[in-house]
Amino acid sequence: MPAAVPGPYYQSRGRGRAPSDFLLSLVDGDDLLPDLAIGRLPVAGVHEAGQVAAKVIGYDREPEPGSWQSRVLYLANWHEKGIFTAPSDSWRPGTPNRPG
Repeated sequence: MPAAVPGPYYQSRGRGRAPSDFLLSLVDGDDLLPDLAIGRLPVAGVHEAGQVAAKVIGYDREPEPGSWQSRVLYLANWHEKGIFTAPSDSWRPGTPNRPG
């Protein structure tokens, strides 16, 4: 059976503790806005990890052409005070307009 790498626990407001890699994304400043995009790769061993990492790096170095490159979807939680609107709106000007 493969080894599992546990995630740190995060205390969410009103929902209790849950395992999440969110805390690992907080590297700059003392706010709760993530500074990194973090994800896990489900692999069963070192060899498979190398294959998956090479595939991810390949996608980054030589992306497949297509209209998907010019589409972005921003998502955020709904909040009664609308506190997520300003950060989401501020990201749009920095999104490159790439031809599909």
